[in-house]
Amino acid sequence: MKDKVVETASKLADLAPRRGGTERKAAELIKENISEELVVQEYDVVYPEFKNSELHVDGEKIECLPGGFKSGEINSKNLVNSVHNGQGEVSSPAISFNPHADGISVTTFYDGPVVAIAPSDVSEVLEAEEVSGELEVQWRSGKSRNILVGNTDDPSQVVMTHYDSLWGGFIDNGFSVSLLVHLLEEIDLESTLVVFAGSEEVSQESPYHCYGYRRFEAEYSDLLESAESIKVVDSLGRGSQQVIEDPEIVEKAIVFSQNRFIEKTDLLASSYGDVLDIYHSKLDKKEALTHYEEALELLREQLLKD
Repeated sequence: MKDKVVETASKLADLAPRRGGTERKAAELIKENISEELVVQEYDVVYPEFKNSELHVDGEKIECLPGGFKSGEINSKNLVNSVHNGQGEVSSPAISFNPHADGISVTTFYDGPVVAIAPSDVSEVLEAEEVSGELEVQWRSGKSRNILVGNTDDPSQVVMTHYDSLWGGFIDNGFSVSLLVHLLEEIDLESTLVVFAGSEEVSQESPYHCYGYRRFEAEYSDLLESAESIKVVDSLGRGSQQVIEDPEIVEKAIVFSQNRFIEKTDLLASSYGDVLDIYHSKLDKKEALTHYEEALELLREQLLKD
């Protein structure tokens, strides 16, 4: 089974970033690997297309990635720790970094023109006499899809995971998607609904993440209401594998429109600290997988209960 899981996750990673057209290809790949009957929920989405991001320090080009949703110039040393500064906290031009990353990691997107750099380049920015950069973003309208497998009438358990991605996207979240796809034959689909959601990472809605989950909620809120439990599977396979039940933590990671669902929602994930070094970065590829057996055991333990 491991070879099949890693192969499917690798194919999803090859499609990264999975937004727009590549997200559609990812949805088709998932459907091709599902033999069970499925339902496709299609909905409108507005997503960012990053046309250009660049940063120059004393005339030297520094590698960067888009870290904001608004086009504009960057002409200051306004440095932002993207782990400690969340959504909505920065709207002016800035340069963000994740201090725990091995490279460029876009932990948080901001409302202003922001580019992200590697922590190893922070000192160069601080010591520079002149800093200049630019971000160009265009918003695109399109369609996204949630793929529903199992009981769409009265499931006692709803399992949700997302298949879109930013850069790389093997751990976040191709591996978890692939695990669930290849576990479907073991899951009791008469009592369980599995939702493979698109548009979880970024959208024009505020907050920008979990848009696809909220579109499922908008159409199927009665199922979330009646279900005994909701399991959200995200970023398994690296470091410590956990069942996170604390509502305060779950609510920050999983944003529904109605908070009452959070009390019965668990997050099945790797420890946040174990994924920070590759989070939302180009380093999120197959080599980032370290705990396959532990992730598989956790899913079986949580989803295959009698």
